[in-house]
Amino acid sequence: VKSMRQLSAKCREVKKELWGGRDIPFRVAIDGATKTHIPGFPKRYVLGGPMVASYGITSYPTSLLIDQSGKLLKKVWPGADLTEEIEPLLRRP
Repeated sequence: VKSMRQLSAKCREVKKELWGGRDIPFRVAIDGATKTHIPGFPKRYVLGGPMVASYGITSYPTSLLIDQSGKLLKKVWPGADLTEEIEPLLRRP
C-alpha cells in the first residue's frame, strides 16, 4: 500500500475479526513507492522501497527491533518473544 488510508482499508476485516475492531497493535512503516533491489540478494529480490531493502526484508510480516539510534538489533517473525531484548532498551536514558 502507499498510504495509511489504504492500509486501514485493507485491514478493516482483520481488525474487526481478530482485534475486536481495535487499531493494529504495532507500528507500521510504509515504504512501497519505489521498488528497490535488496543488496546481497539475487536481482529478483526487488521489493518494497529503500527502507525495506536497507533492512533486507524479504517476506511479510517482518518485525524489526530498532534501538533509539536507528540501529537494527534483531529481525524477528510474528510470535517471537522479545521481552529480554526490549526491557533493557526501555531502561536506557
